[in-house]
Amino acid sequence: MIRKTVSLLFVAALMASAGRSYAQNTIVMKSGEKVNCKVDGLANGMINYTSNGTPKKIGTTEVTAIYFDGSSANATENKPADNGQKTVSLSTKEKTVTAGSTIVRYLVNERTIIKEPTISNLTRERGTIVVNVSIDRYGNIKSAEPTANGSTSKSEYLITKAKQAVQSIKFNADNTAPIEEKGYVIIPY
Repeated sequence: MIRKTVSLLFVAALMASAGRSYAQNTIVMKSGEKVNCKVDGLANGMINYTSNGTPKKIGTTEVTAIYFDGSSANATENKPADNGQKTVSLSTKEKTVTAGSTIVRYLVNERTIIKEPTISNLTRERGTIVVNVSIDRYGNIKSAEPTANGSTSKSEYLITKAKQAVQSIKFNADNTAPIEEKGYVIIPY
């Protein structure tokens, strides 16, 4: 919560210093939904924005990230990810979660991450690692297997760190879910 407050304060300062000269922005909701808009301001825990010519507000607690990219209104999917990496997207139904300063993308049928991954990289190596996961009804990771499909690095170090990060995740429990559900998590370094 403290990191999110500090991040949102930084966003407010960035907006104040940039004036109203910024162009297209993208707000990423906790649900994974992306809203293309123009962010107008931040006050009292509310983000004021304009979407399709209509002024709107949303609580900061409902937002995962805001991209200030200055690109055209048509840009939605390939935003710069953390560490300057291009976002790898395997599905339009992906959700996102912020782990420290890293935006992690994932897709496991109707599940939500309730404990973010612990991510570390003690090298200058960069890349994106896709990890196939299997979880149980209680949201525990049963298996985590990095895959070359969608990954942008073959670094054994990053592959090992991504697997460890995914193993630290906890998903929400669902007693009506299948005994085992499969999906993937994308970790950018």
